[in-house]
Amino acid sequence: MTFTSFLYCVGSPYTDSKGYKKLGFTIYPAHRMRTYNTGDCPNADLDKHYDGIWKINAKNKAEGLRLEQILHAHFHHQRQKRPNGNFTEWFAVSYENVREYMNSQDFVLCELSIDDINEIHRKSECKPAKDEVAEFDEEKSLIAEQQTIGTQIQTLKEEFFSAFLEMGQLPRRIQTELWDMFECICRTDEKYKGIIQWATGVGKTIAFLMLFMLAADKCKREGRIFRGLLIAPKNDIFDTIINKIIKLSRWGICVCEGHNARLSSLHIPQDKPVLVTATHASLTENDIWDKLPAMFIVHYDEVHRATGNEFYGLLNKKLIEWETRYLTGTSATPKTCNPSQNKKITELFGNPLNVLHKCEIDEAIQEGWIAQPRFGVHVLPNTMNRNSIIHGFVRIIKNSIQSKKERGLWKGGKVIAYLPFRNEVC
Repeated sequence: MTFTSFLYCVGSPYTDSKGYKKLGFTIYPAHRMRTYNTGDCPNADLDKHYDGIWKINAKNKAEGLRLEQILHAHFHHQRQKRPNGNFTEWFAVSYENVREYMNSQDFVLCELSIDDINEIHRKSECKPAKDEVAEFDEEKSLIAEQQTIGTQIQTLKEEFFSAFLEMGQLPRRIQTELWDMFECICRTDEKYKGIIQWATGVGKTIAFLMLFMLAADKCKREGRIFRGLLIAPKNDIFDTIINKIIKLSRWGICVCEGHNARLSSLHIPQDKPVLVTATHASLTENDIWDKLPAMFIVHYDEVHRATGNEFYGLLNKKLIEWETRYLTGTSATPKTCNPSQNKKITELFGNPLNVLHKCEIDEAIQEGWIAQPRFGVHVLPNTMNRNSIIHGFVRIIKNSIQSKKERGLWKGGKVIAYLPFRNEVC
């Protein structure tokens, strides 16, 4: 049987006059309204009604409750408390604010029509039929569970990892360490530049997304509009991770996708928190930089590639002009064998390099975050041209993956190939 559930916005004539809305999660909206009809005092403008109901993409009750927490977290600053300090499901928000947020979320499947909501109200005014008693009891049980959960407010850190990790998955030690370190940095008013030096495959995407999350939260606390710029050397990096990046919209951050040649014509809202994505190649001309708003944080993924002459000069110019608070980067190997690259990286991040957090490959293997490297010898004729050698190398990797699949050992994920000499990479 398919699991169906909803998030809702509820009001009453009295609470509407005070500017309050009740936001929550339900499996059976009509049964939920029945409990309200029973408990509310009649003839006192307390009769509740649904302003909006949204069908959500939740596979089970636990996922639905998690999405409810995300909804509550978004309006956390408007959440109402009881005199004893416990939080309620009432928020000082308008239905229009809730509707705008809900209809921008990827976990929302659809918004129920007015006719659908009217039918739910009509049904709620009748006693449950015999075949609905079990559903009614299930909804009452859910309400009791929510009343217990209601006082347990997630921290921003818990919200973030809940959204970006799989259900039940715990954050890695280095991820929580990085969060704590950058959160401390965000408590000061000082500018900061630093590199996250993590081995490939340990979760660098989540790493730089948490930097944007914390920087956005700082802006929110200070009453300013957050603006962030995420740069990567190639479009394929964004194509791989964009589904994770857009999850930041759950916290009201508008992700403006400027990669794949869209930056020059990109519309960037001036009145909303924004994160702009862009490739290195699209930022080599001054007029493109001039179209961007002043950025609070700039992050470059694979930051050892941020040293091209045109880009490097314009970046330095804009960091000063914008008074950018945070400049950060991610790279497994920020130092290369190119002296010119190293000089520019140290000019940006200090000499020695200011490393925000570090995780070497040996540590990642020991912790089980990436697989133990396996060595295989494959002999290719030295008469082959460069193109044939590259094809041969790719074929070896494909054959290795296929062999694992046939033995039932393939679990997906990222494949890392190690080459003994740098000139074999170029």
